[in-house]
Amino acid sequence: MRPWYILVALLLTACAHVRVEGPYAANLSEADTAQLKALSLPDYYRPILIDAIARDHVRIWAGRHTEKIPTYRDLHVYRRGGTWHLVIPAEVPAPKRNDRVIVL
Repeated sequence: MRPWYILVALLLTACAHVRVEGPYAANLSEADTAQLKALSLPDYYRPILIDAIARDHVRIWAGRHTEKIPTYRDLHVYRRGGTWHLVIPAEVPAPKRNDRVIVL
């Protein structure tokens, strides 16, 4: 039984740590990082990696586990007026059965 508790403790500790990378990672302050971690992400996603693309633009790689299948998603966050705002892209619906799909 003890290895089970140790595994759960390690997983919880690993989920709490979020890496910050990217060319503008040095420009993010501790307050920025704390605010990015506190964003409410959609569908029970948890932040794994913060990729600083520009001074006011970061990409958050987030993941979740549903039915033992891990899924990952990248979300874009922009800073306006000193606060960070999450941009959720519109999901493109799947084509219907008789629709023609053109792949470029």
